[in-house]
Amino acid sequence: MVRSRDVVRVLVALIVAALTSAPAPGQQSPAPADATMSVDPAALDKAVASLRNADLAKLSKEQLEAKAEEIDQAWKLIVAAGPVGLARLKQELKALDQAKQPDPFFRLGAGVLLWQLAKLDAADLIAEQWRQAPLTLNYNYVFYTAFDAAKTQDARAVPLLKACLADNEGSIFVAMHFMRVQWPLTHQFLWGAYGSKGLPVLAEILETSKNLVELKSALVLLTMSHAAEALPTIRQLTKHEDGDLRRHAVRALGEFGHPDDYAALMAGLKSTDPEDLHAYVFALYEYGDLRCVADVAPLLKSPHDEVRREVLATLKHLVCPASLEALECWSREALTDEEKTECREYVVKRLEDAKLTWDAYQAKSPDERRAIAARLRATNEERFVLKKDDRRMTHDELLAAAKEWKERHRLDGGTFEWAEDRHVLSAATPADLDLLRDIEAALYWRLSDECLYEVRTIHGLIRRLGRSRYRAEVDQTEKVAPPAATKKL
Repeated sequence: MVRSRDVVRVLVALIVAALTSAPAPGQQSPAPADATMSVDPAALDKAVASLRNADLAKLSKEQLEAKAEEIDQAWKLIVAAGPVGLARLKQELKALDQAKQPDPFFRLGAGVLLWQLAKLDAADLIAEQWRQAPLTLNYNYVFYTAFDAAKTQDARAVPLLKACLADNEGSIFVAMHFMRVQWPLTHQFLWGAYGSKGLPVLAEILETSKNLVELKSALVLLTMSHAAEALPTIRQLTKHEDGDLRRHAVRALGEFGHPDDYAALMAGLKSTDPEDLHAYVFALYEYGDLRCVADVAPLLKSPHDEVRREVLATLKHLVCPASLEALECWSREALTDEEKTECREYVVKRLEDAKLTWDAYQAKSPDERRAIAARLRATNEERFVLKKDDRRMTHDELLAAAKEWKERHRLDGGTFEWAEDRHVLSAATPADLDLLRDIEAALYWRLSDECLYEVRTIHGLIRRLGRSRYRAEVDQTEKVAPPAATKKL
């Protein structure tokens, strides 16, 4: 007897791949069936019955293969029956509910069939089935149906996306790209493909849900999109009793980088919980305020390896005289030879970039050291700043580029292949955040590791534009401060 869940999933995936394969970017899914094939009612009943109460884990390999073929034929017959097949499927689901029978495998499979037969008109009914079944029983059924719905960017798809949001265990494997997609990337693809219209829905979920996974999922998605309207709720969640949710909220504050949150993040460095402390150091890394270095550096002596590693990463990231001095000192006092070497090599390399040795650097005045560190930081900003001889991008060109990128579902190639980060940022304003979010949505349609590289590019632009709403300097700075006029968030 075969007990492996992997074998079950592989065989069943063959069925779902044939019936629910995602369309190529820019193409629409097959239209709902609108004609009824002449089907013997008894044959239709038999097809539906063959999908009921399937306990695949108890079957041998040969029995699994036979069952897979039986399910495949049943699905094809039900879909070919069109409206009649749809009505028969709904009848069976109603009978299930009346008898209070779970039959989760049938419910998940029915969700795929309902989508094939009625598309968005069946979204509420599909979502109802998903709420009554463990999605991980066959997450392929769920993910590809929800992804297909998300790409319509129709509000009727929202129930399907919401029904997935409380899951953090389901995953898919995209064989063509040898890519495992799991939480939170599953939700990034689903809600990302839906686009900017999903943000108000997620914000409401963050405010009202009591489900921890829903809250974490919504928080991650809103943070990635720099939806600043969620900041007040996120601040409240940094005090939540659930540690994992609390730490997600703390890290989110670092990503948003709002001036009002510096004191709270610094206060978190006093935490005696190593996991919380790690989250606060992580947040300060992202926050980018150099003032924190003086309080972060002493944590190099933390007995907790993960905390100490995060402190090292933060000191290397936030380049200033205090971080260079802390790392040089740790290159002599570290607990391990590995950390000593790591710090020594880092300091030597950074000063080589400034054409200096440590002794030569030490001989400089405090003001000169600050200027040297500022020049080192400036090299990280070069790709975001227009050069003297750069071609300028107008806002109309940005809109045209966005249209093309969305139609092509990619950034590379095309009419605007010349446009780099700095060109887009020179033409965009915070009012264009939804425009960028919807470009990102079009990229997600490709469902690949390759699209994620381009998603990161757009995310970097969203991050800078998002922070510019309330920060004078969007990246590392001597002190995070608001611009001349800032809306309170």
